[in-house]
Amino acid sequence: KVKIPKSAHRTMSFLTKEEMHKVYEYYKRTQDPFVGLFLFSYLAGGMNLADVMRLKWNQHYFDTDQKEFIYKRVKTEKKNDFFIRVAISDVMREIIGDEQPVFDEYVFPYLRGTKTPQELRLALTNACHRVNTHLKKMCRKLKFDKEVTPTFARHSYSTILRRESVPGDFVEYSMGHSMKGSAGNYFGGYTTEQMLEFNSKLLKLTA
Repeated sequence: KVKIPKSAHRTMSFLTKEEMHKVYEYYKRTQDPFVGLFLFSYLAGGMNLADVMRLKWNQHYFDTDQKEFIYKRVKTEKKNDFFIRVAISDVMREIIGDEQPVFDEYVFPYLRGTKTPQELRLALTNACHRVNTHLKKMCRKLKFDKEVTPTFARHSYSTILRRESVPGDFVEYSMGHSMKGSAGNYFGGYTTEQMLEFNSKLLKLTA
């Protein structure tokens, strides 16, 4: 057997734009909320699934006339002390649904009511398990020859936008990568409209 390096596995862990479009069509047909979480993760800069579920209706959301979220990556919060802006697309609003914004409340319902760190971790684990289960079902229905996991959202976001020649600094910033300590420059570098235009390439198919 030839042992494939972990880094090579990561480079293969993505969906093409055409495959992501099939995921979106599947979501529209089924309204599966856990496939919706995966799609939201993809459209929100490859946001980690745990960060998606921790996302709140914070002050930035209201200050931007409900056009943007802002968050810190939990995974690298101590290392990279900067916030990431996320422009909210129509598809992301579709996934959120009819939830009424309540200041400092979770956008998605899976962590609501948790009071202790233990309860929060358990709720995260349960929700992540359900996302994995529903992605496996989706793969069977769509006849994908890949075992799609939540990390595919992040790898697909990076791969597809780079292939679409979107500026590298935008991709790096959106994914929460600190670039030589200058991440603060990217915070104000792009307007909401520019971010939406870049991210529209994630699902837009050419004729």
